[in-house]
Amino acid sequence: MKKRRRVVNKKQGHGFKILLALFVLFALGTAAHFCYNFILGWDKLNVKKIEIRGLSVLNEEYVKKLIDMKMGDNIFSYKLDDELLLKEQWVERAKLGRVLPDKIVVKVKERVPAAMFVDKGREFIITLDDKIVRTVAAAEEKYKIPLWSDYNDLASGRRGEIMSFLKHIREKENSFYEGIKSFYMEGESLKMNMADHVVIFGRPTLDLVGEKLQSVRKVISGAAAKGQNIQYIDLRPFTKKMRSAIIKFQKGVE
Repeated sequence: MKKRRRVVNKKQGHGFKILLALFVLFALGTAAHFCYNFILGWDKLNVKKIEIRGLSVLNEEYVKKLIDMKMGDNIFSYKLDDELLLKEQWVERAKLGRVLPDKIVVKVKERVPAAMFVDKGREFIITLDDKIVRTVAAAEEKYKIPLWSDYNDLASGRRGEIMSFLKHIREKENSFYEGIKSFYMEGESLKMNMADHVVIFGRPTLDLVGEKLQSVRKVISGAAAKGQNIQYIDLRPFTKKMRSAIIKFQKGVE
């Protein structure tokens, strides 16, 4: 009998604990629901300002229309439309942030142009992450964008090789990159038109890029010191064993 009573008491104890746990969960859920509704309905958290950060190419008002957010709603009710990146390809990514009590901040990362090309009379920009976007006047004002004269004539494999080259010199030799006005392939060699001379680079591989461009800088510096004008610098003879180039000045070849 004593054992049976102990078993019954033990079962009753477990049942009481379960009921207590359910009651606590119900109370917590009710409190959470109340707090949630209170926060969403509290007018102190209604948005009074929407700020766009990170723009240098796109217009702020244009981006605000794209994200389609209106002021006055509760700060926790806002979210970014996943279609934003499809609506405007200049936007690489965007993130929404909240500044309590009443400000929404949208941080935008724009794509960076690598080169410009013309297709059927219209100008387009290819970005560093290989996206083709429309030209924007602000991009041409902010960035020095070289013209890729024969973009439409090249196979995708050759385009990829040139893009890797552009990315590399933009990162490692930016002053040289910004001096390029236009470029195109002439046979197997990349020909770059600078402001007042031409650089015939050779095949646009990443081998010896730093050494070749250092040689170009020395030639330009030396010519400037002598008051000479360079017509072109041909780097095709430049190899690991023979660090040489053909330099043509306005008055002949040296």
